[in-house]
Amino acid sequence: MTFVDNPEVRRTVRNLLSPQRASGKLRCADLYCGDGFATRVARAAGAEVAYAYTPDAGEAERYLEQYGQEPFAGNISDSSEVAPEFDLLLVQVGNWDTQVMIRHVRLLMQGRGLAGVVFWGKGLSNSYITDLWYTVARIPELPEGFTGGTFHDDDLSLAVVSNTHGDSFPWPDVVTLETVIAAFE
Repeated sequence: MTFVDNPEVRRTVRNLLSPQRASGKLRCADLYCGDGFATRVARAAGAEVAYAYTPDAGEAERYLEQYGQEPFAGNISDSSEVAPEFDLLLVQVGNWDTQVMIRHVRLLMQGRGLAGVVFWGKGLSNSYITDLWYTVARIPELPEGFTGGTFHDDDLSLAVVSNTHGDSFPWPDVVTLETVIAAFE
């Protein structure tokens, strides 16, 4: 592989040439964006959504209509190459292959100084979200110093991996996706 063929080098050069953080806001990527719930919540929390991904072309069209931003709808390797820099990765956990989702997260983490990753979903079991957190906490791309944990109730399940909070993630008094995103600012 030549220097120019290296996807990490291409992404770094592209990101150096594109304006970032012009708004000074936390920049999020909405992975498996679906109907855009995480995008809506991130914007409500004062964050900017720099990138969205969906494996479904129909969802991509609806997302574009609703948010005026076209999500990437290609394969996960291409997704990691075209994604701009961002600080926080929001990953909707749903009815897709968990191993593919984890591989996608790993690809997006490579070469990025992320503040964290938030896996979220509705109707997930506590054991599923805990297993997911332990799987992510063991991936090689996770630099030293990342901490986190899980939250589960009847409405929402979250697994947070954070690089910005020292020994433990500061769970808000009222845990919602919005308050967890705001904790990263």
